[in-house]
Amino acid sequence: MDFSFNPTELGSWIFYIIVFSMIYWPVVAAMCVDLIVAAVLRKRWFIIIFAVPLALIALSFITLMLM
Repeated sequence: MDFSFNPTELGSWIFYIIVFSMIYWPVVAAMCVDLIVAAVLRKRWFIIIFAVPLALIALSFITLMLM
Protein backbone atom coordinates (compact mmCIF):
# COMPACT_ATOMS: atom_id res chain seq x y z
CA MET A 1 0.00 0.00 0.00
CA ASP A 2 1.46 3.30 -1.07
CA PHE A 3 0.63 6.25 1.13
CA SER A 4 1.59 9.82 0.34
CA PHE A 5 0.94 12.90 2.42
CA ASN A 6 -1.68 15.25 1.03
CA PRO A 7 -1.95 18.43 3.14
CA THR A 8 -5.51 19.08 1.96
CA GLU A 9 -6.83 15.79 3.36
CA LEU A 10 -7.57 15.42 7.06
CA GLY A 11 -6.79 11.69 6.91
CA SER A 12 -3.19 12.41 5.94
CA TRP A 13 -2.71 14.64 8.96
CA ILE A 14 -4.31 12.10 11.30
CA PHE A 15 -2.15 9.28 9.92
CA TYR A 16 1.09 11.19 10.36
CA ILE A 17 0.15 12.49 13.82
CA ILE A 18 -0.55 8.91 14.94
CA VAL A 19 2.73 7.65 13.46
CA PHE A 20 4.64 10.58 14.99
CA SER A 21 3.14 9.99 18.42
CA MET A 22 3.94 6.25 18.29
CA ILE A 23 7.56 6.82 17.32
CA TYR A 24 8.48 9.91 19.29
CA TRP A 25 6.24 9.78 22.39
CA PRO A 26 9.05 8.80 24.82
CA VAL A 27 11.19 11.66 23.56
CA VAL A 28 8.34 14.16 23.75
CA ALA A 29 7.40 12.96 27.25
CA ALA A 30 11.00 13.33 28.43
CA MET A 31 11.21 16.83 26.97
CA CYS A 32 7.98 17.89 28.66
CA VAL A 33 9.15 16.58 32.03
CA ASP A 34 12.45 18.35 31.56
CA LEU A 35 10.76 21.65 30.71
CA ILE A 36 8.68 21.38 33.89
CA VAL A 37 11.79 20.63 35.96
CA ALA A 38 13.61 23.53 34.31
CA ALA A 39 10.73 25.87 35.13
CA VAL A 40 10.68 24.73 38.76
CA LEU A 41 14.45 24.97 39.17
CA ARG A 42 14.67 28.12 37.02
CA LYS A 43 17.56 26.74 34.98
CA ARG A 44 17.61 28.16 31.47
CA TRP A 45 20.31 25.80 30.25
CA PHE A 46 17.94 22.86 30.92
CA ILE A 47 15.50 24.39 28.48
CA ILE A 48 18.18 25.08 25.89
CA ILE A 49 19.66 21.58 26.10
CA PHE A 50 16.35 19.76 25.77
CA ALA A 51 14.08 22.11 23.83
CA VAL A 52 16.46 22.38 20.88
CA PRO A 53 16.43 18.62 20.12
CA LEU A 54 12.63 18.61 20.46
CA ALA A 55 12.42 21.42 17.92
CA LEU A 56 14.72 19.50 15.57
CA ILE A 57 12.54 16.40 15.89
CA ALA A 58 9.46 18.46 15.07
CA LEU A 59 11.20 20.00 12.06
CA SER A 60 12.27 16.58 10.79
CA PHE A 61 8.68 15.36 11.16
CA ILE A 62 7.36 18.33 9.16
CA THR A 63 10.03 17.77 6.51
CA LEU A 64 9.03 14.11 6.18
CA MET A 65 5.39 15.07 5.78
CA LEU A 66 6.13 17.53 3.00
CA MET A 67 8.30 15.11 0.98
